[in-house]
Amino acid sequence: MELFIFVAFLAVEAVLVSGQLVTNTSGDSGELCGKYHHCLTNSTCLRTKGDYSCVCPAPMKGNAKLGCVLDDSATVFVQADPHLKNLYNQFVSVSTPCRYRVMEFFTTETHLARIYLDNYLYHGGVYYTNIIEARIAVLDESSTGEDNRKWLSVLIEGDTTSEGHYQFKEWRKTNSSDWMTPSEQTQFMADGSEVITEYDHVNNLAIIEVAAIGLRMWFRPVDKFALERNPECVPQVPGVVMTVDKGKSASTQFSAVDLSSTPGGPDLRQFATGLGMSINMYAIFLTLYSSPLDEIDSHCPACDKANIEFKRLCSATDMSKSINVCGHLYHNQTFLACIAKQNLNETFLPHIFNDCLYATCGNSKTDCQALKAHIKRVGCKEPEPLQQLDCGVLGDGVTVMRKGAAPVVYKEVHDHKTFDHM
Repeated sequence: MELFIFVAFLAVEAVLVSGQLVTNTSGDSGELCGKYHHCLTNSTCLRTKGDYSCVCPAPMKGNAKLGCVLDDSATVFVQADPHLKNLYNQFVSVSTPCRYRVMEFFTTETHLARIYLDNYLYHGGVYYTNIIEARIAVLDESSTGEDNRKWLSVLIEGDTTSEGHYQFKEWRKTNSSDWMTPSEQTQFMADGSEVITEYDHVNNLAIIEVAAIGLRMWFRPVDKFALERNPECVPQVPGVVMTVDKGKSASTQFSAVDLSSTPGGPDLRQFATGLGMSINMYAIFLTLYSSPLDEIDSHCPACDKANIEFKRLCSATDMSKSINVCGHLYHNQTFLACIAKQNLNETFLPHIFNDCLYATCGNSKTDCQALKAHIKRVGCKEPEPLQQLDCGVLGDGVTVMRKGAAPVVYKEVHDHKTFDHM
């Protein structure tokens, strides 16, 4: 395990490339446990009645193939494709090709932390996290507004360059800088608290640690080459672990409107039922609803647009109706496998999702027809709720009131979406 120190830029495994720190790892992790998977190096493989399982060392708990944490910590696991286990010990599948906020918390009114994950659609139509970002603000009496908070952000992108060979790219930024190479300028927060990144070369993990708020994160991307060779045989389990230790979690206030929930709830399934959604559709709803517009900082303009238009175009009733239709574009396994096979995932999915939003919330026949035409053109079968969407009963689009602005109406111009003043 190599602690990242900012003066050690010339280490063999870490090199600077165009404004980013690149770290390559290719460890074998711990012992093989069963046919396919490896435990972490600090974990043990147990065999019970023919079943193999990796076990964390006492007094730790967790996924011993990905991350072991103290038993009394507040922890969120994102495992495999990606199944999220939140602070309320509830499992939910997060089906989105876009960035989403998974967690937000305050610590003793001195710090605010927000954690973001980006998904990517891989072979077989399954999502894996490929980018993590920790965004931490120091709070004081002068930082009451969002723009006045003193932020430090760390972003790590993970990938594989060949089977068993992992690559991590790291950037950092502050209020006064764009994304840049990690440096002494971006090592400390405004109050002097240090934000450390560490790379485990044996277990192929990127680690972010902020001791001042008790936050520690582990991240391992999927080995896409092993995945394509055999989806059942990815030796090192991909995913993310986010934990706040007990000493800090007792004085930590978690957001109740994020996928992470809080240790005391709420129960996401109850909210989903109340809105007439399945829990997996509700997860897609939260990825769009919980992130304020001023937090959007994605590499995907179509994803950003979906976040904006969902809030602006859809009424409370429309939101549920729309997600129960459009959400299946992000969730239906057969449809996603077809899309991934054609390498259309990165921009195509959010683009047709936007078409679906305009059809369902905007009452736009034109966009409904465009949505169905796009899917037909690529030769994929529409998910069943899309098959039931009748473009013929829709109109020409609805008038949308922007707060503090003149009425606007949606129009389509040469297949590009615009809002034109009436």
